[in-house]
Amino acid sequence: MYIQLSRLKSIPFALPKAVYIFGVSIETVPYDERDENSRFTASFSDDDLVSFLRDRDDVTSVDVADAFDCTRQNAHYRLSKLRDQGVVSSRKIGNTNVWSVEE
Repeated sequence: MYIQLSRLKSIPFALPKAVYIFGVSIETVPYDERDENSRFTASFSDDDLVSFLRDRDDVTSVDVADAFDCTRQNAHYRLSKLRDQGVVSSRKIGNTNVWSVEE
């Protein structure tokens, strides 16, 4: 069981590696890094994402999420932003978006 403290803007004390509640050890998750506007910082760049797409055919959001260790929703959001900028394109195959680099 993990206690996630990501909604706190600042923590005025150091977090222990484990918390003991009623004699049971509960591990804590490290606090997520945020920028000065309290937004999460990206763990991979758009260039990394474009390079990943260039090296492969028919890439899905799940493929990106697995490769960059993020959620499928985050991968889809980042790919959609790049599509809106004209960097990548998508097409539907069944119910799945397949992404590729605009040439």
